Amino acid sequence: MLLNRSLSVPLIFLMFSCFLRLPFSFQKLLLWCVGTN
Repeated sequence: MLLNRSLSVPLIFLMFSCFLRLPFSFQKLLLWCVGTN
């Protein structure tokens, strides 16, 4: 459980950094899709 938690933190950080590298219009589209669900 502890190992899984320590592994998920860099994974979330990696996903967030990838998200920031996306074009702004794609970010808005992704946020809109998440917001409507």
